[in-house]
Amino acid sequence: VAATTGMKQHCCCGGQHAALDAVADLAAAHGFGGDEIAGIRIRLNPREYDAVANILRPRDVISSQFSVAFGIGLSFVSGANGFRNYVDADLEDPRILAIADLVTCERLEPGSLLEGFGPADVEITLKDGTVHTTFRPSARGMAGLLLNEEQVVQKFLALATGVLGRTGAEALAERTLRVDELPDVDQLARLLVAPADYTPRDYSALLVGVG
Repeated sequence: VAATTGMKQHCCCGGQHAALDAVADLAAAHGFGGDEIAGIRIRLNPREYDAVANILRPRDVISSQFSVAFGIGLSFVSGANGFRNYVDADLEDPRILAIADLVTCERLEPGSLLEGFGPADVEITLKDGTVHTTFRPSARGMAGLLLNEEQVVQKFLALATGVLGRTGAEALAERTLRVDELPDVDQLARLLVAPADYTPRDYSALLVGVG
């Protein structure tokens, strides 16, 4: 089942995942940073556009996860769109917002819809006039582009290390991957317990907005 199940790579609304992948891949392939961008144009189907293209200035963590413009800015500034990238982000960071303001989304109409599962067509214009384009029919982690074992493990470690510590998270990942070989599931269950000195972080303040 796991080998055929989609998994979100980014900690945000799935409607923007293909766009995030496209922008990151173009930046990696052509070696440019956020400060070199003059504009980003994203063509989206109505379903994805309505979900992620209407929030330009998020008020809290939840709304930031439904803003493709903020997500692109966050990716350039913090390097990823993981759980901690969002919860630790400054929603008024001028570096993030400067890139977010360069993003323009186009809502496609019937007859010109993109094919795929949450597809995105991306065009990035650099300040020197260079234009880079790409199309993503779906995001990494979805049908046809499932995450491999290493990518799944890295996502798990990014989420679990803050609770279990790096050593504990790695031990749990290793044990889980060979759970069918364990003589007793208790060996796995013991690793699910957080260290005695762990104090849960209160995230409630991040969910109520700022005005």
